[in-house]
Amino acid sequence: MASPDAILMYKIFKVKWPNLGTRAQHQIFRKIFLLLRSSASFIIQVYRFQLTNMVVTKTVLDCSVQVAEWTFRGL
Repeated sequence: MASPDAILMYKIFKVKWPNLGTRAQHQIFRKIFLLLRSSASFIIQVYRFQLTNMVVTKTVLDCSVQVAEWTFRGL
């Protein structure tokens, strides 16, 4: 199960993402992925959210690669 901090960050991410500058997006992504590292299902949710919203930045692509690696490794 994801920590309360991770859940909170994920909710902020979903609501605020479209209105953030690139630097803020990058910082939030780093924080989310550090918090969610131990939760495969949550990482997959974040990944699906990115795909659904067609969010494509270098940070997202980097994180997506990391998600794929964690998922295939089974954490």
